[in-house]
Amino acid sequence: RLEMLRENGRFVYIVPRSWTSGVYYKSIRKALISEIDINQIHIFGSRNDAFSAESVLQETMIISGTKRKGQREHITITSSATGDMEVVSSLRVESGACIGMTEDSYIMIPATQHEADVLKDMSANESTLGKQGYRFCTGPVVEFRNSDTISIEPKDDYVLMLRSAHVTEGTFRFPVDVRK
Repeated sequence: RLEMLRENGRFVYIVPRSWTSGVYYKSIRKALISEIDINQIHIFGSRNDAFSAESVLQETMIISGTKRKGQREHITITSSATGDMEVVSSLRVESGACIGMTEDSYIMIPATQHEADVLKDMSANESTLGKQGYRFCTGPVVEFRNSDTISIEPKDDYVLMLRSAHVTEGTFRFPVDVRK
């Protein structure tokens, strides 16, 4: 519990990766971002290997930092291919490009320098899809659990579901074959 941690106290949490953008974790994200200074995030390349002995079959990550107001300028993001914690890559990124200070307080975790560069460029962009009236979310629609309400063919009262495959070179393309 964060309130039990003293000022300048260090913390390490093992959390589901979905907390970084999932709608259900919005209040937790806001509280953590306002109270903690994240210094390192570790991500796992495989969702099945990291905590398989505990039967955890979701993406997990390890986050560490210090309880204090304000975020340091950079965050170190490490990753491992499996659950053995052998670091495959280490990346130092600007925290302002990763930690969103918006209403939803999303946390974006680049795994490569190219991804970090894209986040930095995108964070400097004043025009957003949200300002243009689009809404994005993760979590509420799990396709294999909702197959009876999802259709590849257009239907009355259905809404388009866009995936990352629909964005190519900065342009929306619809339809595309995303049956996999």
